[in-house]
Amino acid sequence: MPYRGKKMKVHDESINTHGFWVRTKGWLNKKDFEANPIMLFNHSSHWRGEKTEVLPIGYWDEIEVKDNGEIWAVPVIDIEDEGFAKEVGGKVERNVIRAASIGIRYITFSDNPQNLKKGQRRPTVWEWEMREISLADIPSNKRAVMLYDHEGERIDLSEDAKCPLPLLELKNKNQKSNIPKMEDKLPIIAGFLGLAATASLADVQDAITQLKDKAKKVAGLQGRLADFEKKEKDAQKELAIGLVDAADKDGRITKAEKAMYLNLFEKDFEGTRALLAAQQKTVGLADVPDDGKKKDGDPGVLKYKGKTFSELRKEEGALAKLKDTDPEAFKALFKSEYGKEYKG
Repeated sequence: MPYRGKKMKVHDESINTHGFWVRTKGWLNKKDFEANPIMLFNHSSHWRGEKTEVLPIGYWDEIEVKDNGEIWAVPVIDIEDEGFAKEVGGKVERNVIRAASIGIRYITFSDNPQNLKKGQRRPTVWEWEMREISLADIPSNKRAVMLYDHEGERIDLSEDAKCPLPLLELKNKNQKSNIPKMEDKLPIIAGFLGLAATASLADVQDAITQLKDKAKKVAGLQGRLADFEKKEKDAQKELAIGLVDAADKDGRITKAEKAMYLNLFEKDFEGTRALLAAQQKTVGLADVPDDGKKKDGDPGVLKYKGKTFSELRKEEGALAKLKDTDPEAFKALFKSEYGKEYKG
């Protein structure tokens, strides 16, 4: 079984002894590296001349990038074979070896003053790819890093070396960082704001300020609109309750139908209002003529929801239901139809 050590910090954004720092957010190949998280010792330690020391000795697990720019990982060391890796695993287990160092290939760097920290002597590594993470016995510093060029060759960071990250004080003044500067981005930003490509920084700032002011006004109007819509909805709900109660009271709907109509009002207020208004009023005893007789040629003096007693008789179960739910209306319709009281 491989040996799993304690989780350790392998990188942070402090300035290393070579005089630069590595921007953690610039790590471009995190997913690719997690698929093959190689562990070496002292970045292969090929200078010792031992073949076994050139081989990977394990891998890294539970790689975590923290919000403060630190990278932590769990070392998993291959101790199955007798030899160097097993010896390193023992040193880690006994807490003799407790340091790590990242080996990275730089992609872009920046000498913009905004990206430099106090005491920095070389440009900041802005974008990069991880090649390997090494356990280290005596790292070059407590925030160790090994730098590789685009061909995968190690970069000599000694002060007199010719490398892509020369000392800032020795750097040719005409040499430019490969991170775009603000003046280079200005025409692009101006275009997004609808300004001419020749717009000045002041013009861009004014346009942004105007956009912010408009955004505040829109937010205020949206808040007022939402408040108005809520008040309107509350008023409609109150009116709907009143209309449904009135329809129940005068017999246009039954009590059992009230909930249904209130639900319809929620979905379509005006449509439901028209539907409710079209419902026929239920007859009562007060609607029966005093003499109990029908007028000549007018067999339908009284109606229940638009239908006479005879018309309801044609509908299966309609009269029986009316008799159960509203016996007074049933008696009134009967008397209107036959001219005599219902006895049943």
